[in-house]
Amino acid sequence: MTCTIYLMIFPLLSRPARSSTVLGLIAAVWICGFLWFFFRSSIADPDLPRTELWSMMADEVLGLSDARSEPARPVPHSGIRFLSQRLPLFSWAAVILFLAAVHGDAIFLLTLRRCRLFWTEQVAIRFGTGLGILSVVTLCCGLAGHLTRLAIIVPALFSLAVSCFIRWKSGKETAVQLVQSPKREQSSHVIRMLALMVIVPFGVYLFLGSVSPPTDFDVREYHLQGPKEWFQHGKINFLPHNVYTSFPFLTEMLSLTGMIFADDWWHGALVGQIVLASFQILSTLSVFSIARRWICMDAAWLAALIFLTTPWTLRISLIAYAEGALTFYLITATMCALLVWEIPGRVVGISIVTGLLAGCSMASKYTGLISVILPTAAVIAIQFRKPRNASPTDSEPQLYAAHGWRPLLLPAAAFSLGVAAMIAPWLLKNLVETGNPVYPLAYSVFGGSEWSPAMDAIWKPAHAASEHLLSRIPEHVLGAAIDNKWTSGLLFALAVPSVFLWRRVKTLPVILCLIVWGFVTWWAF
Repeated sequence: MTCTIYLMIFPLLSRPARSSTVLGLIAAVWICGFLWFFFRSSIADPDLPRTELWSMMADEVLGLSDARSEPARPVPHSGIRFLSQRLPLFSWAAVILFLAAVHGDAIFLLTLRRCRLFWTEQVAIRFGTGLGILSVVTLCCGLAGHLTRLAIIVPALFSLAVSCFIRWKSGKETAVQLVQSPKREQSSHVIRMLALMVIVPFGVYLFLGSVSPPTDFDVREYHLQGPKEWFQHGKINFLPHNVYTSFPFLTEMLSLTGMIFADDWWHGALVGQIVLASFQILSTLSVFSIARRWICMDAAWLAALIFLTTPWTLRISLIAYAEGALTFYLITATMCALLVWEIPGRVVGISIVTGLLAGCSMASKYTGLISVILPTAAVIAIQFRKPRNASPTDSEPQLYAAHGWRPLLLPAAAFSLGVAAMIAPWLLKNLVETGNPVYPLAYSVFGGSEWSPAMDAIWKPAHAASEHLLSRIPEHVLGAAIDNKWTSGLLFALAVPSVFLWRRVKTLPVILCLIVWGFVTWWAF
């Protein structure tokens, strides 16, 4: 979410007041100074200043790299001429994304029919919920021992029928803009074109990199190993030799879906990596949407550009980790939570969607409970106490404030329903297999038939933070802002001056609190 914060400095520089000019100059000095320090600092592995990376890249392109003086080693053939080998993989990935879109479209029509959101918001919501539902479909098919294409397609046909029926019933209805649009909708043609000139090549690189053979240990050990064994067995069953396969496996189910459609575990794993890489594109759309709605269009283009070009965004697209999906669901669930009380006519519907997206985060990784579900619920509650926009179609008065906290109960129930719908299948699976719904976690509370006190004693220190020293917090902050080789210098450079907009951008306090919460929970756990 920091990528939606650092560009909040953009409107600050355009304010005519003298105080704003002073603040703008202070911000400019900070940004230039921080970026100068950032690029002069060194990174680890390899241990060299960031400024030397550019010369290394130039030497590599021009054929001047010192590496050529080393003894020649056999290198596998590579190049654009082998792209044709990957095209069938993209075809199967497109099929999977289409099935997800069908599921997501049905959910959108059931909950947000006639609500005119930005197309980027609609795409993010449709694909986000659809991919989550598709993963549950694959899970249910696997548990039933029917890992076939037909078994996965049939539920999508049902969703398609639901969508067609809703469209037929509401054919004469017109979409109503229930959400206020930002005042500055016009975008600078120069900024838009420059952003697209960077975004498009990076997007292409992202997808081409996603079909690279997996080499990461965690990916080969369980992110893809579990789906591979289930594909070979023809069903999803408990794997006692691989405890990690008892985690919520939303993203891994998409890899398993790829194996089913490709009818091969190896090619299917690459298909799954393409689908997982699409989460970064969807995250970019959500970042764009947040900046566009609550700041301006130019900030939206710049936010999307910086997010997509952040090294970690590209890194997570090349490996089948769950963090890409977790990031997307954090961003999109927060986006929807901010919209809950701005759509009075669809409070329950958008609350359900927010819950589905937040639940998908925990279905991707247990940590989604702390990093997404709890803060998203808090955002809904906090936004409830703020002034809301009246719906242009509602004649009924807004009664939220007049009844205290009572009107919050229905959205809270809707949010909880959405969360439960996405995470319950995984908790029930573990409960049946081991007696512990969050196996192998919380052993002291729930126990576990396949776990033991000795194993738990080894597990906890291996997966816990190494230290919790308050004196080292500044070191950790600098590590995240500067030393981390997967970060972008613009993140911290623009996040700090954005505090100047605390009162002008109404979503800024909420988002800054989310960042603080994320850092605190990372440090604590």
